[in-house]
Amino acid sequence: MDPRTRTTPGNRLDTMTDPATATSPAATPTAPPTPTRATTGAGTSSSTTLPPVMPRRRFMGLDPNSRWISLLWAAPFMVFLLIPLVAAVQHGRGTATGRTVIIGILLLGGTYIATWLSNPVAPRGPEVTRAFVVSFGALIATTVAWLALPLVTEVTTAGYMLSYLMAAWCMLSPRQLLLPGFWIIAVVSVLDSLLVHGEQIYAIATVVMTGIVCSMSRASIDHGQRERIDHRRALELSEERERTRISADLHDILGQTLTAISVKADLAGRLMDAGRSPEARREVADLQAMARQALTDVRAVVASNRTLLPGTELASAHSLLEAAGVRLDVTRDGGEPAPGAPATLVAHVIREGTTNALAHSDCRHLWVRVGADGVEIVNDGCGRRADSGHEGAGGSGLVGLRERAAGIGSLTWGPDPDHADRWRLTLTLHPLA
Repeated sequence: MDPRTRTTPGNRLDTMTDPATATSPAATPTAPPTPTRATTGAGTSSSTTLPPVMPRRRFMGLDPNSRWISLLWAAPFMVFLLIPLVAAVQHGRGTATGRTVIIGILLLGGTYIATWLSNPVAPRGPEVTRAFVVSFGALIATTVAWLALPLVTEVTTAGYMLSYLMAAWCMLSPRQLLLPGFWIIAVVSVLDSLLVHGEQIYAIATVVMTGIVCSMSRASIDHGQRERIDHRRALELSEERERTRISADLHDILGQTLTAISVKADLAGRLMDAGRSPEARREVADLQAMARQALTDVRAVVASNRTLLPGTELASAHSLLEAAGVRLDVTRDGGEPAPGAPATLVAHVIREGTTNALAHSDCRHLWVRVGADGVEIVNDGCGRRADSGHEGAGGSGLVGLRERAAGIGSLTWGPDPDHADRWRLTLTLHPLA
């Protein structure tokens, strides 16, 4: 049993997953499950469990890769502009020093925000784009102008403005340029504080700490990106293995049969040419029997690959929800769904309910109850929807499942009337005759 899973009284299976602790807005995924195979009575293999598709978590309703998310990274550092703003007010807004500082604040703030909006956060490739060169060129020029202010004015807080360049560089530069730029900016901060009269020594600590914090955030984002790439590769490998397995099954089933059909067809033709009609008819009858058996075998392979099992889907849901930082509680109540169509339908509902919870809500907890009478899935994301397209309004996936359930059971979904923040999906199976 998975060490993260424990059995509690009442045959309750509680699975606790820790939320992602990365400092980036995107959650960090975990390794995909190992593909499993089961054999049917006919000797053919059932479908392979593929690693679940990694969900793209949304942050405050925005895609984590959106450039507008960059503003959330840039905003905390805007507080440092209060330092020169206070100095400008102290010198008087109508004085030359006050006007110069206010213009400098506007220029630095504008170039800083433009730099974040012009470049992706934590770029994966080594390419140095034109947008990067232009935006950082403007930011560097503005920062150098700020460092020169103490030479022509009485402002002594210009050293703090290097924090803007440090933050943007650590988060937006190509990976191979990150460390060289970090050390260059840190050395410039030290020289500025030591050589320029009146500069505060605390500016060095501010600039260096800004670089360390942003570098740690960048490392977390890079780790999440590598995990997603590894997950995608594992998924592609699992799909390739599944295709290979199906090809092998078809080859094992049809290879010998088609060879025998070819031989018997050739023999029947020669017997007909020789005028031995009774023997030729026997061979043709054998051909018909072989063709029917081959058709039956192919249908068995297709059916086995379409079959879903509740246990398999629960394992996939566990991996998917763990990657998203969602707690999963599974309760087994009153036995298992009947084999065949009822169990397959329960598995489809588990898959659809888990996918909908992650794609259309911002849930933190998901409950699944499985029994002989059906399955019930509840999530607590009804009050924290990531978008307005929740399947509670009647998404095509659930509508299709409801049509499939006709004659086997009834499928209902919608907000839980007893809990305003919960959304419930329930499949009730009809009693077997």
